[in-house]
Amino acid sequence: MVAGVDQQRRRVTLKSDDGAILVLPVAEEFPDFDTLRLGDAVIISYTEKISREVVPVDAAAAGASGRAESATKITVRITASIRRAAPTR
Repeated sequence: MVAGVDQQRRRVTLKSDDGAILVLPVAEEFPDFDTLRLGDAVIISYTEKISREVVPVDAAAAGASGRAESATKITVRITASIRRAAPTR
């Protein structure tokens, strides 16, 4: 459901049935952006990319053990687009 529309930045705030909030940019190709209103139901598609990288920890931070340690860095990127909007008016 549309919970907010930012016309200047072409962003829409969506609220799912379970209350999760997601703010998305809306592509110029989406022809109905100007007609989106609070409460409209929308169908979106999205892809999620998760990458994981193991990086060495700074030697000074390794401590007295002298053991080489590493840390895991995880990045999550979600790309979404609105495919269809269904006015609830």
